Amino acid sequence: MKKYLYTTLVALFFIPFFAVAQDTTPDKIFFYGAVAMNITTNTPGSTAPYAQNGGKAYTSYLPAFSFGFSAPTDPNSGKVCFRGELSVSFSKYNSQYKNRAYPYVSARASYNEMSIGFTPQIIYNFYNAQNFKIYAGAGLNISKPSYSKVYYGPQDPGTYFPPNNTYDFVDFDTRVLLKGGIQVHKHFEVFFNYLTNAETTNRGYFQLNKNTEQVGVNYIL
Repeated sequence: MKKYLYTTLVALFFIPFFAVAQDTTPDKIFFYGAVAMNITTNTPGSTAPYAQNGGKAYTSYLPAFSFGFSAPTDPNSGKVCFRGELSVSFSKYNSQYKNRAYPYVSARASYNEMSIGFTPQIIYNFYNAQNFKIYAGAGLNISKPSYSKVYYGPQDPGTYFPPNNTYDFVDFDTRVLLKGGIQVHKHFEVFFNYLTNAETTNRGYFQLNKNTEQVGVNYIL
């Protein structure tokens, strides 16, 4: 599924944009809403007791939604823009494995995550027609995660399992955002986001780290 999403995005970059005439109309501030596929992989540290006992990485494919604005630093050229974006994204972790330590039973570690964040960004338009743009950018994502349906124990609830280790989730995420996209119509952008690694849990038993990729569409209001 991930390969298909990447292939689709790359293909869109080869739309014959050279046929689109440049438009000298000054750019202006606009607002947009977005929906994306939020691809999040949580991986335990290789030296973590959880990984050594059989815990595995897990990738989830869930939605993300955002609302933001874009303002050109120079309305006449529109090459460089500042963006601010509020977002909510969803992911989950669900690792099922055979415990390598006593009592050697089938175990499950799982939880759902919802993150609410704000991301200031700088965008540079490499190609900048009025209704067709190719751009890249970077930003800083600051988010507050919350967790639900948190579980660590035997897959069979009736099986003996030693006292649980707690996840010890981090309170805030701060990650660098790398972004690329194209505007293919007056109202539509297709984009790809990459968020650098961040700790899901503090150092301890689990030592989970996550990285996130998003493929989505902006609707320009």
